[in-house]
Amino acid sequence: MRSIVAKLALSSLAVLPVACGGTPPPGPTTPATPVATSTTPVIATAPPADLSPAAEPEGTFAVIRWRAPSRTFSAVRDIMGLEVPVEELVDEVLRARTATPLIAMDAPVDAVFALDPNAPDTKPMPLAAFSIGLRSLEEARTGLNKGKASDELAPGVFRVDAGRRNGLVCVIGASVGPAPARLVCGDREKEVLSLQPYLSRGLPSVAMPDKDLWAEVRFAPVQRKFGAQLPGYLTWAANFASYQIGTGDRKLDGAIKQAMGGIATETVSLANDLDKLTLFVDVNGASQAAEAEVALKLKGRESWFTQRFFEKAGEAGPAPAIFWRAPVDSESVIYGRGGDPKAWAAVRKSSGDLLDGLTSQVEFPAAERKKARDLVERLFASSPVSVTASGKVDLPAPAGRGDKAEEIRNAVISTIGWQVWGMEESSGRLQDWIKDLAALYNKPAVKAWITKKGHVEAKYLPTAKVTPFGKGLDKDTRALEVAFAIPSGRAAKAPPPIPFYIVVMPDGPRTWMAFGSDKASLEKHLAMVKTGSPDTQTIASRPGLEVFKSGRAVSGGYMTMAGLVQSANGGMTKAFDPHGGAMDPVVAALPRTPNKGQTPILFETTAQSGNPSSELVFKFRSSKGTLEDLKALVHAMGFQGGRP
Repeated sequence: MRSIVAKLALSSLAVLPVACGGTPPPGPTTPATPVATSTTPVIATAPPADLSPAAEPEGTFAVIRWRAPSRTFSAVRDIMGLEVPVEELVDEVLRARTATPLIAMDAPVDAVFALDPNAPDTKPMPLAAFSIGLRSLEEARTGLNKGKASDELAPGVFRVDAGRRNGLVCVIGASVGPAPARLVCGDREKEVLSLQPYLSRGLPSVAMPDKDLWAEVRFAPVQRKFGAQLPGYLTWAANFASYQIGTGDRKLDGAIKQAMGGIATETVSLANDLDKLTLFVDVNGASQAAEAEVALKLKGRESWFTQRFFEKAGEAGPAPAIFWRAPVDSESVIYGRGGDPKAWAAVRKSSGDLLDGLTSQVEFPAAERKKARDLVERLFASSPVSVTASGKVDLPAPAGRGDKAEEIRNAVISTIGWQVWGMEESSGRLQDWIKDLAALYNKPAVKAWITKKGHVEAKYLPTAKVTPFGKGLDKDTRALEVAFAIPSGRAAKAPPPIPFYIVVMPDGPRTWMAFGSDKASLEKHLAMVKTGSPDTQTIASRPGLEVFKSGRAVSGGYMTMAGLVQSANGGMTKAFDPHGGAMDPVVAALPRTPNKGQTPILFETTAQSGNPSSELVFKFRSSKGTLEDLKALVHAMGFQGGRP
């Protein structure tokens, strides 16, 4: 299966490849009658095609189905105003431009992955193949074989040249379903002949949802074959990793071994909980919208992770009130319903043990080790209902030309942007945490240790202090300000340091934290979220979020195209690259798009708790505004006919 994923490029033109499946096939449908043309070569009459139902191969663990290339291409044309270069794409996969007229573009493109029952456990090479519907078996025998006679590898199954130059083995045979014949390709003849019957006479008869791309990954076949060996493999891996990481320090090595053992145990529990993963992607040209869904079905809840997934399933409903207090100009917002802090007890202890052992190994001041451990463990002391929001910081270009230090400084500040985190808990715990962190860092012994171990001159050590913060905010708002000095080099005057703020603002029973390097931006956004600020400054006034007012989700939120582009552009890259950021043209074009990249792309998580099975569903929705902007960007970049 060394290249089968690459060869499936044809089945992922408009969307990411995912895996889907189905139930055992019903009886086959009658295939369409091939239509001969005046150019069809005369071929000797073959025996009647075998159209008997073919069972799904034992050990099938993944199935992918692309409903119809013509449907996807039509949606791309309606949304983007572009024609998909079909012939070039077919040639990329099959190395046969003449194959395009032979393909039934309204029939599904399928792929199947199955465990090889004859492969040894030490080399579990899967069987994998994909199939494409054809308009006519007789035409394909010649058209895909450069006019030569085709070899018959099995009754009614013929080898063709298509795909050979791309390292594929391809065969054709009669098919049930919407196409009278199918081209089946894979890396090896063995897997092609093993999977061809089901891909031609089984899967095409299985109904699939009315989605562009649908997939299913089943864990049961893998569990049956490898489940008994998994604990042994993981225990060995944990012991080996512990040995490799081992330092000779009994305390640290004991903590490492315990952590590795815990990871191995959790992995086995999670593997046993998994049942099935289904996915779909659908693009609707008429409504100018796209959606995707990932559903994870579980047959148990023994693992720590699966227990966390469903911890708040009973509280699913509309987004919590704190969600609507996020700043109106947020590029992304995510809310969560929190959890039971007691569930994190093992994580707290393991983290503390690891830090304790590590600080001992690296000769961290003995008097301060307990304080360092305490700070780490307190990070997991609470898990309240929360919302996180983030956005960009735009800074003017440096006033002086050639001021590289200032340019780098601005790039760092812009890249960090601003983040605001709101929690339904009082501020005391977090206020104390930032004070204790600053106090620990400022211990002379700790600074001396950093200077020695980090080979850093004392004058370049960051400074850290807790001070009152902001105008018009709660009077008890405090910030941990860390300032990083920038070496001046040959410059006569050292550039100002780069600050980083961790701000804690009380807000009645709530607490707001802000993170970033631009003080003015943090002050502005904290003022927007505090109780009493007008809704016009929050996402409560932002259109397109109505679904969160009546939904039944456990968590959710949105992101924007503008935020994604800014993240991909990489502000730091621009500072060091004379040609600028790779996404600079897109960033420049965004303000000229119809919605300026600000339309929310929605996502939410729902949890359906059952006994014994449960299901976790992740949903994503992109609306007309986002696709309008994407179309404008594609054309602004000069794409025509699928090419720039």
